[in-house]
Amino acid sequence: MIRKSTVFAAAALLAGALTTSSAWAKVLIVDDDNLDPFQCSQPQFHTIAAALAQATAGDEIRICPGMYPEQLVLTQAVQLTGISFGTAQPVIKPTALPATRPSLLGNNPVAAGIIVDGNPFRIMNLVIDLSGVNVSACVPSVAGIYVRAAAGFILQTTVENVRVTGNPACNSGVGLYIESGQTGEVLGIPTISPARVSVRDTDFLGYQKAGLVANGPRTIVQVKGGSAVGGGATAGAVQYGYQAGYQAKVKITQVTTSDHESLIAGKAAAGILVFDGTRVSVRKATMSNSQEGILGGADSLRKKKSSFSDMTGDGIVFLGDGNLASSNLIERSSVSGVFIKGEVNTVRGGVIRDITPPGVGIWFQTGSLNHEGGVQYQNVPQAFQTISGGVRWAMTDASAVPFTTACTTNADCDDGNSCTMAVCDTTTGHCNFTALAAGSACDDGNSCTTDVCTAAGVCQGTALPAGTACDDKNSCTTGDVCNATGTCVGTQAAQGAPCNDGNACTGPDACNAAGACVGAPSVAGTVCDDGNACTTNDACNGNGACIGAIAPTGTACTSTQPCTTGFCSAGSCLGTNQAPGTACDDGNACTTNDVCAAGAVCAGTPAASGTACSDGNACTGPDVCNGAGACSGPAVANGTPCGTAMTCTAGVCS
Repeated sequence: MIRKSTVFAAAALLAGALTTSSAWAKVLIVDDDNLDPFQCSQPQFHTIAAALAQATAGDEIRICPGMYPEQLVLTQAVQLTGISFGTAQPVIKPTALPATRPSLLGNNPVAAGIIVDGNPFRIMNLVIDLSGVNVSACVPSVAGIYVRAAAGFILQTTVENVRVTGNPACNSGVGLYIESGQTGEVLGIPTISPARVSVRDTDFLGYQKAGLVANGPRTIVQVKGGSAVGGGATAGAVQYGYQAGYQAKVKITQVTTSDHESLIAGKAAAGILVFDGTRVSVRKATMSNSQEGILGGADSLRKKKSSFSDMTGDGIVFLGDGNLASSNLIERSSVSGVFIKGEVNTVRGGVIRDITPPGVGIWFQTGSLNHEGGVQYQNVPQAFQTISGGVRWAMTDASAVPFTTACTTNADCDDGNSCTMAVCDTTTGHCNFTALAAGSACDDGNSCTTDVCTAAGVCQGTALPAGTACDDKNSCTTGDVCNATGTCVGTQAAQGAPCNDGNACTGPDACNAAGACVGAPSVAGTVCDDGNACTTNDACNGNGACIGAIAPTGTACTSTQPCTTGFCSAGSCLGTNQAPGTACDDGNACTTNDVCAAGAVCAGTPAASGTACSDGNACTGPDVCNGAGACSGPAVANGTPCGTAMTCTAGVCS
């Protein structure tokens, strides 16, 4: 359990910073429209940012009901207190998130509606709504509130609609992210700054990845009350209501979670995820309508007096040692009440009932010295079993997809810019970005433009002539052409015309009266391909989805990371680092003898100066290597064609 002394220390630190009786401490009132009564009738400020600019350490900013389209960055000890009149509340609803901070795990940028950077704070009675922010890339990571190595309180607050609208598969979109980690060095010794936060009666909904995440070796969080509601069954990011990860110490009490389920083969969503956590406890929680109630990939977890209902997987999963489940109510799970894969785990007391056949009450799959006692079984097909295999896919640590700001693959570094090359350094978890040369081909996503990178690293398109043939990606239109504004438009096909909805498990597909391509689900058992090399015997399920069985752990697959050998685990292709000296290709034509180095890094020796290459810019040439690993060439003659309706000018295609 979390010792009370650490919590009291955090509270004392905050109280000292925020409530010191200073002649300078003051209350600042903010109202967006001057229409609210009482203390809001004569506000000093109309924006929160203006109040923050005038605030000093210890000040309280009281925010009246209204809409505040602002991103807030707290760089000193302040209190943000929302004032309510009836159902009217202050809503912080930014339209953009220009400010970021480097994460303490991976040093990658994090953007948030409110950023708390290193100072004591209190946030109370606010709504943070990110539905007005249009985010299309996985980097920076996005959160409603980002607490970066700070101590404070978050009370009676709602955080909603934190999503990467342009990429629902991004491992991003967290309601509240609390993080500790290295912030400097003293005499070569890393300085680890703590984060200590108390979260009370705070609700999370509409998030893409998780409601609350606490990560880092010196993170201590107490959560009491509140809720986290996921998006239900989804093939996007694997969701968790609450996450305690990477050695964070978390105590969760009296929370409610629901609707967390992943449709990705071999991956498990859950109400609460503990991943590489320590001293984590859950008490009097209520979890329902999810894939897993608690997914515990750690040791010494304590889960007591909680209820779990209607899980498509398990009520509780222990993937570690020395864990305890005590006095819980688990009902209507489809695989098991409690699933155990580890050593010296205990299930004591409580009730397990109404398990869906052929489910199991308690499943000791592997490990020794695991035991149960005093559990009441009611309408359970089999009270407990000790076998490997059975009715479930292989549940391992790889089944969890925890939120972290440290990258593990190049895909985690997708910044949505086709004019940068993103590479994940798997040793440090940091994303490295290299800008492509001006004039390099890129893609702005519009088939009616010819696109090149600018010197500023932006993909810029020039509209093709009106009437140019294009493809609007709709099989229920014909004669697609570009119009005068650079948009691809087509003529709607007749109702009943054959089409292709892109789903191998529907058919025959036909256009409807609205111009949409639709098809009835194919017969269950129809052979298909789910696109996952780590599933086998893929077949349609009769509801329009292609489902495969999880391939055995160790099955060979192709890893997307250089210098790794792919193998399947829990339905995902993972990679083991290849031995240093293994031949590879770093993708640079101006290096030779490329070989793997430590940390799965592919690097080569610079090619001789003058070696022919291509810099990707149609407006330079002939291109040659410079002897330092870079490729470049002189500008070609102005007027040289470089794309549809485009010519070169001073080495740039435009």
